[in-house]
Amino acid sequence: MVKEMKLLVVEDEIRQQELVTRSLSDTGHEEVQSQMKKELEKKLLDRWPSWFNVLGDPRETRMGDGFAHGDGWFGIVWRLCEDLEPLAREAERTTGRPFEVLQVKEKFAGLRFYVNHRTDAIQNRIEAAEVESFHTCEVCGQPGRHREGDWIRTVCDKHASAGEGELACKPARRRFVCRINEDSV
Repeated sequence: MVKEMKLLVVEDEIRQQELVTRSLSDTGHEEVQSQMKKELEKKLLDRWPSWFNVLGDPRETRMGDGFAHGDGWFGIVWRLCEDLEPLAREAERTTGRPFEVLQVKEKFAGLRFYVNHRTDAIQNRIEAAEVESFHTCEVCGQPGRHREGDWIRTVCDKHASAGEGELACKPARRRFVCRINEDSV
């Protein structure tokens, strides 16, 4: 059984807000799910505005949660979206419905990229990006490998030495953590 609580993290002017999900398992280990920097998210949203419905109904899309992975996978996601452009146009033409990305996150040390249209070509390209993520540090984008401990992550040697799951390349900042009452969410 996993219990979840949401925390609002307010940092200095570099990152005004970050939503971090912390899961506390029965063993008492805490897992931090990272968020990509807002500046990088904005680049993706500006380039493909119709694909990422960040204000959509959470029952239909999880993009309101943002890109739930570290900055190191930005390049993988960007190249994936570039490669999907002609495939998405074809899917839209054949189905008559707009192409949409439903969720982008890290799960079990790999990238997960969920969309509403899954042709064989789209599926193959997404799978290739997911495989690439298993060899790319989620923190910095350098070559990395699967690490297990309290967390399952794909990180380089530098970020593994910071501790499993720690995001060492984040600059030191002041953090103020406020609990969000789950009843009000």
